[in-house]
Amino acid sequence: MTDFPAAHSMDTTWFAADANGNIGVFDSNEGGAVPESNSFFRVNAIEKGLDYAELYDIHSFFWEWSKENDDRVINFKIPSAQILAWLGIDLSDGNNSNPIQSPNSKRLPSAVSLQRINVQDVLHPSSSKSWDYVDLCWLLAIAGNEAEVFKILKNHCLRNSDYHSDYIVRFAGEPALIFLPHCPTTTLRQLFNKGFLHHAEPLKDYSHSLAILLGLYSYGHDYSAPLPYDCDGQPIQPLNLDDLPERLQDVVTWNWFDQLQFSQSPTIQPIENMRCDTWGRSKWWVDTQGNEHEEHPHR
Repeated sequence: MTDFPAAHSMDTTWFAADANGNIGVFDSNEGGAVPESNSFFRVNAIEKGLDYAELYDIHSFFWEWSKENDDRVINFKIPSAQILAWLGIDLSDGNNSNPIQSPNSKRLPSAVSLQRINVQDVLHPSSSKSWDYVDLCWLLAIAGNEAEVFKILKNHCLRNSDYHSDYIVRFAGEPALIFLPHCPTTTLRQLFNKGFLHHAEPLKDYSHSLAILLGLYSYGHDYSAPLPYDCDGQPIQPLNLDDLPERLQDVVTWNWFDQLQFSQSPTIQPIENMRCDTWGRSKWWVDTQGNEHEEHPHR
């Protein structure tokens, strides 16, 4: 292939399930095909006044999930010990202020791993280096009274009910490990000073890396024409439809790859599996074997 038809950005994030009920997130970027069912669902949801018509990124997905609970906390089945081991974080050395990286730690299965930042640069920025305007997410390992920690976080991190980053993920088991899409540095200092934290892990807010951490298969599209999506990360432990509240199951299953398993699919071309839209409704596309086509098979 030497030339692609012209395309312009649709820039859509959409969610889907595979044959096993595992969940993937897809970023169409410039030219990726997007299932028609995704558009039909959004129109239907908007007409009914449903908030989750705007599932436009990972944070809005989990924010919708958190609305099932008055405290905005999502309880995951993924064990906290597994998350810490995968990241190479060892809480046994007693250091409660810096990210700990084991030289033999197993890296996240992603083309671009989670960008990790020294927590001291965040809590005590130098005059030449400030993190005030950098978007960060946080993994916090709780050392003190968990109920008191959650009380502080809810007072300082859950800004309002309509903000799509106002949620908390609590991983299963011990140690108590939570994920926050945002947390003021003043709140972190307060928690450290009270002895309520074993560890704080600041993470840049890159959605494909966070997808891996939060149980989603991540597929990206870096082309200006409808080529296949590439898997840029498999989750540490996948989320399944059965883990979701019913209304989110309804959202995801509008896009269902019932003949595919994400774990066995390094590339996916949704046009092969369902009716899709492409920019300008072009009929030209490329399948996962690299073959060019002039018609969509499901139209």
